[in-house]
Amino acid sequence: GVSIFDVSGHGISSGLITLLARSIISRHFNMTTDGNLAKTIENINSDLIGEIGSVDSYLTGILLRMKGNSVEYVNASHPDLLIRRGKTGNVLQVKPHDRSLKGMLLGKEGIAGEFDVLNFNISNGDYLLAYTDGFTECCNANRENYGEERLGKAFKNAPSGSARDILDF
Repeated sequence: GVSIFDVSGHGISSGLITLLARSIISRHFNMTTDGNLAKTIENINSDLIGEIGSVDSYLTGILLRMKGNSVEYVNASHPDLLIRRGKTGNVLQVKPHDRSLKGMLLGKEGIAGEFDVLNFNISNGDYLLAYTDGFTECCNANRENYGEERLGKAFKNAPSGSARDILDF
């Protein structure tokens, strides 16, 4: 599987929360390789609330579990996963057609609920892009945000090849 998480804030406290969260996330993900991914993220959230629930920080993130060409995806209030389809070159947000997939923030006391899981298939030549809001919120010399639209265009126009080739583009 693959995951990407983002801790709110900056500095030493966010760094320490990152270390703690990494351990909690890895433990739960590796313990439930065949279990429901929604239950996995709920257990992660429960442990995070127990550890950091009374502080001002929180996490957002996504978990992906891959089996063959099937992907199981859960989103905890994180920017949507993007997919570039190899056959068409189209770049799409990975989400249900009728609603958002984004669940709640992680590690905050008083926020409860369930997470939705989306299953989708990938094919040879497809690419997935997971990123944090720091990527789209960075600014150029004119103080313009890079933005999701510009990211989508760059991802669409990036060369096929390795992840490094796409990142370098």
